[in-house]
Amino acid sequence: MGAGIVATVGANLAHGVGHRPVGALVSAWPALALVGSFELLMMLIGTGRGTRTGNGETEPRYQPAPPLTQEAPPELAAAPTLEQTVHAHYEAGHSQRAIARELNIDRRKVKRILDQAA
Repeated sequence: MGAGIVATVGANLAHGVGHRPVGALVSAWPALALVGSFELLMMLIGTGRGTRTGNGETEPRYQPAPPLTQEAPPELAAAPTLEQTVHAHYEAGHSQRAIARELNIDRRKVKRILDQAA
């Protein structure tokens, strides 16, 4: 692999020499950038697999997420829905416009929610 890198960089340098040293450097930088990015990728892949413990076993670096459940957490299950909130404000004597302004929703949506309950 090293011979291929040297050959590629050398060929690019030879092609750019006709345009003085700056041209040679400009011709060589894509190959050098590719080699650098490849090395960074290999470093990331190598560190993402896990860490070695004292006894030679590989320990996962990241723990998997717990499985998702269908049940909502208690703090979310107790949260009122938009419809419940609209009805509570309406029963408290607020107008449809006041409810819409306070909840930052369209007045027509407030009217639709109240009409569905009726």
